[in-house]
Formats: sequence, structure tokens, C-alpha cells
Amino acid sequence: MKSLTRSFFALILLLATAHSYGAEKTARRICTAKLFRSNGVEAMPLENGLLYLTVSKTDDKVTLTKVVGHLLIEDYYAIFNGENLPEKPYVRAPSQYTNHYRFSLTATETAGSESGMWGHLIVNKDLFESNGRVDAHYVLQAGDHLGGTVDLECDQD
Repeated sequence: MKSLTRSFFALILLLATAHSYGAEKTARRICTAKLFRSNGVEAMPLENGLLYLTVSKTDDKVTLTKVVGHLLIEDYYAIFNGENLPEKPYVRAPSQYTNHYRFSLTATETAGSESGMWGHLIVNKDLFESNGRVDAHYVLQAGDHLGGTVDLECDQD
């Protein structure tokens, strides 16, 4: 009877360990656009930009499972609605954004003087560990003329 009890507890311990090994962490953040920086131009405060993010992490795989929101930069407006975007790690020289995840992100709808907006959303890796504010950046190109970086502050949802 003792060996049956030990086997039963060993099985429970094994199942609990196996379940926690593949456990998924999820972080939800509301990111507010603060500044737009472009080469050679003074940083411009932004008042109309918001992204809702859900980022998931399983073992070493990180995915932007949902992003919804909008950005208004000068007279250019972009709407975002994306799902299941995998992390795009840096493959060349290190970026200035160390300790950040990077995801390719393209606007689903745009309006204004340029056509289309695409780039990389860069999110601080501390979003899984911190309950406080973390930084994010959208490095973008829009049409032929508009390019730069939107700095965002992300609070827990």
C-alpha cells in the first residue's frame, strides 16, 4: 500500500511539474503615444495614439497575440488590428533597444498624405515581470516621406 501511495504522489508531482514547465505568461498593456522622433527634426509631442497589447510567452517563444489601436502623426492616421505576430529577434548588430522584444507591425488601414504604414513594434521585456509602466517604441515608415519612431508608455491593463 505504501508503494502505491508513493507512486500516486510521484505521478501527481510529475504532472504538476510538466504542466508548469509549458505554462504561458500573458501581459496586457495599454500604450499611450508620447513623442514622435524623426531624423533631423525636433521631437514632436503626440496627443492621439493608443495601442492595446496582449503579449504571450511560452518557454522561450514570445508572441504579440493581439494588438489593436491607432496613431495620428501630423496629418497621417493609421489603424492597427493584428493577431499572433511572432517575435522577430535582431539578427545583425545589436540595437539601441536592448532588453526589448521586436515584432513586425503593419497598419491595417491608413488615411492621410502617405499610403501605408509599416515597421517594428519594440516592447520592453520587463512587461512580464513589472506591474508598473514599461516603454515601447514603434519604428515606422509611411509612404515615401514619413519615417521615424513613436515613443510609447505602457501601463498594465
